[in-house]
Amino acid sequence: MATRLRDLVDLDVAPLTAAKNRYIMRYNSTSDKFDLIPFDTALSVSAEDGDIDDSFVDQLEVEVEPREGANFKYDGGSF
Repeated sequence: MATRLRDLVDLDVAPLTAAKNRYIMRYNSTSDKFDLIPFDTALSVSAEDGDIDDSFVDQLEVEVEPREGANFKYDGGSF
């Protein structure tokens, strides 16, 4: 059993460096593996159809102060 992300066989993140610290993991059905993409890319892909889930938007409005958008700091934790 793998104890580190980089040891998983269905993970395509090479090279796994500090430059990918602010990326998020997603499942890529084309490659049949998990990979990492920039957070902005994830939001752009989610909004491609012009309809982001209303519950997601509602939660953002509760948790995020719009005027502080330029000061966002994302932390995905550590592994």
